[in-house]
Amino acid sequence: MKTERVILLAGGNHPNTLELLNNAMKMLGNEVGEVICTSSLYKTAAWGPIPQPDFVNIAIVLNANFPAQLLLKKILSIEARLGRRRTIKYGPRTIDIDVLFYGNQIINSKTLTVPHPEIANRRFVLMPCCELIPNFIHPKLKMPLHALLLNCPDKLEVSLW
Repeated sequence: MKTERVILLAGGNHPNTLELLNNAMKMLGNEVGEVICTSSLYKTAAWGPIPQPDFVNIAIVLNANFPAQLLLKKILSIEARLGRRRTIKYGPRTIDIDVLFYGNQIINSKTLTVPHPEIANRRFVLMPCCELIPNFIHPKLKMPLHALLLNCPDKLEVSLW
């Protein structure tokens, strides 16, 4: 299996988010693949069905040497070990790690959709990604990420944390 460049977005809005993100990155590096680079931390106002603290997010670029489904399994295991419980959709999260891109592959399975289907609609995803890979061409939309950010319909404020 060849090495694939993987782009992840990790975040959360738990009181210990920074510690959880640091632990997640160590675990990703040990269990998933070499972490190539990370973005700055970005803060975004939370939205969803209940009031909750702001989110902190970071984009992560790493190399993986195994199929996308196994990558997802490893990420879900890391989330669970860091205390992630899936109770309220769009609710508070201790840690959330999303697979944004798996190389230039397009994957549509029952458990995984890559590229992540909401990238173009989420400023909190595009800003940290544009810090790292602004000219990366979205494999499905055929546009660079910086252009997607310029056209993003999401108006929530995203700022450096």
